[in-house]
Amino acid sequence: MSSKSRRQRTGPERSAVAMMRRRRSGPVEPIRIDTSVERVVDRVHVFSIDDVDYFMDAEHPPALALRMLEMTELKGEAAAMSYVLAEVLGEGHEALKNCEHLTNAQFEAIVDIVADAVMGALDSGKSETDSRS
Repeated sequence: MSSKSRRQRTGPERSAVAMMRRRRSGPVEPIRIDTSVERVVDRVHVFSIDDVDYFMDAEHPPALALRMLEMTELKGEAAAMSYVLAEVLGEGHEALKNCEHLTNAQFEAIVDIVADAVMGALDSGKSETDSRS
């Protein structure tokens, strides 16, 4: 491998090298998280039962996704998804549990919407970090 091709790294290898260089360039700056600021987020209409609309937050904190990942590891995917549905949908979760007309396809679609929104928090958190660089 020529020295030129070694310098032109791509993909994950390039990212890891770039992160290592960034870390070696100076002292660590602590990330400050202010919990006194109230989160204000838009709401998203997820589903309706008999003309009653149920919503969830449009954005979710990465902490929820991290709790979901941890629960998946400890108790399995079904338990983690049940936890997240209850956290995200609130009273909508109760409505779903009591809706005998809910089909498998409808349930899967709602689960996909919620899972994408929650796990997307990790992706958006990553892009915020990347944009600071």
